[in-house]
Amino acid sequence: MSVPFRLEYPTWYVAEFAMGDFKCTGRTVLILDHASQDFGFVYWESGGGEAASVRTLPSTGQPVIFSAKDAMAICYHDESPKISILYRQTQADMLFYDDEDAYQFYNAFVAAAKDSQNLNLYCYEVHDVDKFEEEGFDMTKEQLVVERLLRTREISPFWPSLRRSGEWSDFTIVAGGKSFSVHSNKLHKESEYFRAIFNGGFAENDSRVINLPESERTINALLDQIYEMPKSTTESLFTGFVLLPAEEQEQPLNDLLELLIAADKYSLEKIKARVAKAITDRMPFIKDALTVVDLAIAIFDEQMPQVDCLRKQITEQIRYRMPMIVTNAVIWKEYSESKELLKAVHMHLFAYAKF
Repeated sequence: MSVPFRLEYPTWYVAEFAMGDFKCTGRTVLILDHASQDFGFVYWESGGGEAASVRTLPSTGQPVIFSAKDAMAICYHDESPKISILYRQTQADMLFYDDEDAYQFYNAFVAAAKDSQNLNLYCYEVHDVDKFEEEGFDMTKEQLVVERLLRTREISPFWPSLRRSGEWSDFTIVAGGKSFSVHSNKLHKESEYFRAIFNGGFAENDSRVINLPESERTINALLDQIYEMPKSTTESLFTGFVLLPAEEQEQPLNDLLELLIAADKYSLEKIKARVAKAITDRMPFIKDALTVVDLAIAIFDEQMPQVDCLRKQITEQIRYRMPMIVTNAVIWKEYSESKELLKAVHMHLFAYAKF
């Protein structure tokens, strides 16, 4: 099993995976959802143009996923293709095809844990490779791990708690008739736009209230991102978006596009990049080719921020979905009437042929 198109972000091929009672063998594709920092196993049917699917547990039908946010420890050996991850009630063991792939995944997992504010993750290299590769290797019996976990304490994230409570708020944002209590030092740090307001560049600095034209939904999601507490707009790919029926997938994509526009407008570059990754992560799982075409048209609209990873990935999706586009009159009409999209796809196909 291989990815049937090029992706703008890393994927890994796993030979074996075991977690609790679940075990699988054979070449399996592992990807990261950048919004939730969850990892999941995906596959494509043999035909052309279909959406990706997530591997599920035979007993429950739930997606097979594991998260960097909840991990307690991760270990590797530089001469082994194995990685082990410890959770509170289970251990995940995976075997890659070589030690280099394993180490690349190890680094990606550590980075994902950091992005998800998992400050307690213990990362270490196992000294005895033979012991590490034994089938019964148990991280809870590693003395280093036990000592570290005994010293671990829960860390309450500072900004998310202030976002929930509104405590020490000194500024108000109004959008869609709803008032949001915010903290000027947080917005000052994250955004050039708000920095200009707080430095006296706008009259709103005196009133301590600013009205924004975006919807309540968009500003609420934007503040969740600023305060490092992503919620429904960037919920888990594997337990949220993937499970939606085709007709319900368009709305969360539109929400993400609105969030991307707002992040660009208010100079929130980190959030802009994060949302762009969330959109690209979801592209392979869009079930309706018409939704893919509509998303592509929106991405190439002149009012949409130009983000390379978005444009490259959506044109790659159009190339992959082309068998379904050309055989459906409604979808083909939608696609062929967008000059910008046609131009981008033709250039992409030419580059792909050369590649």
